[in-house]
Amino acid sequence: MNTLPISIPRYYETGSIRPRAIGGSKPRVATAEVVSKISSYKRECPSIFAWEIRDRLLQEGVCTNDNIPSVS
Repeated sequence: MNTLPISIPRYYETGSIRPRAIGGSKPRVATAEVVSKISSYKRECPSIFAWEIRDRLLQEGVCTNDNIPSVS
């Protein structure tokens, strides 16, 4: 039986089957544009959840799956 080590959820999430990096620190993604967008979202809707902010950053093309800030 031939089994490939492919992460199906990762493929659906990123469109890639390449593994993610292990260890190390994540590059700083809180650029001025990202901070400005987050501030704008919070002014529009002060009760917005962090996961909703992440979704909007992705949907509006401000960030990609590779550089999206963490929920924390």
